Amino acid sequence: ALGKDHPSVGTTLNNLAGLHFVQSKWDRAADFWRRSTVVLVRRAQRGTADVGQTLTGKRKKETERLSHRFLGLVKVGHRLSPRGRSADPKLSDEMFRMAQWAHSSQAAAALAQMAARQSKGSGPLADLVRDRQDLVSKWQTGDKARTAAASQPPEKRNAKAEADNAKRLAEIEARIAAIDKTLKKDFPKYDEVARPKPLSLADVQAQLHDDEALVLFLDTPEAKPTPEETFIWVVTKAESAWVRSDVGTKTLTDKVQALRCGLDDQEWDGISAQARCGKLLDVGMPGEDDPLPFNLEIAHTLYQDLFGPIADMIKDKRLLIVPSGPLTSLPFHVLVTQKQDTALPKTFVGYRNVAWLGRTHAMSVLPSVSSL
Repeated sequence: ALGKDHPSVGTTLNNLAGLHFVQSKWDRAADFWRRSTVVLVRRAQRGTADVGQTLTGKRKKETERLSHRFLGLVKVGHRLSPRGRSADPKLSDEMFRMAQWAHSSQAAAALAQMAARQSKGSGPLADLVRDRQDLVSKWQTGDKARTAAASQPPEKRNAKAEADNAKRLAEIEARIAAIDKTLKKDFPKYDEVARPKPLSLADVQAQLHDDEALVLFLDTPEAKPTPEETFIWVVTKAESAWVRSDVGTKTLTDKVQALRCGLDDQEWDGISAQARCGKLLDVGMPGEDDPLPFNLEIAHTLYQDLFGPIADMIKDKRLLIVPSGPLTSLPFHVLVTQKQDTALPKTFVGYRNVAWLGRTHAMSVLPSVSSL
């Protein structure tokens, strides 16, 4: 009654996925989450869910608000795949794209908005963009009418009016699709940036140089019966791998915060902040002339958590890192690649010979894979 792309349909499919997930029926959960995320993806690609909202900053994108559906699918997907480097390549590629939908960061959205603003003015591109926006608004109006009609008691429904509205919606969808095809053909650069699409593993490999490796992180919280965990994809020109780390959102949040307490004086501002940093590092407030208590042991264990499983693949590579969640506030350069003396240096000079990750790898942090 509501149509295959209606958000209520996606919600019901998500609930069914959750039902099978808590019973550890991974294949059934994957089936329903695939169908639920397809609803989100189709709505995102058409642009009917977010128009007039994300550009004003008043509301997150639908894919960002409902990213837990993509996270659930990735968790399930990993349990359907052989472990470690022997992961099913096809499934790894599918989950790589799902992880990108889950990422839907505000930084990536800002990049797309910047491109959209470039279309203002006159000319063929501006005309196409405005036509598309008008069609999306008309689609939203028709979709609301469809929902209202389907909510009426049977005796009050008008079959002909509903059929006419469905026909108009189909025509609008066809016109939007035609404009999208024209944008992709005639204005490919605008299309790539304004409406970024997840890249496949092969797409990424085609963009990389021989001395580069892209690393995508996707942290997830505990969701019974699964623990917190982080999924890591590493892609080089010649190969790719999909691995799992035992640390997830909560643990990463604490470890990243602990490292930041050793880097930034402002993290100690206020009584509650001092208590938080002191608890995370198990130290007192540093003196005015003392170096901040940067914890080398945490920096090393976090390196092991994040890069240990892929150390051989990133050796001698320049790293393109796409972080998620708490990792977006981590300066990766200060991770430590070798176990150090756990005693805190008493002076700034004491940090000089630490095996910082920044000594062995040049790094760039990207807001999204598609920004590559």
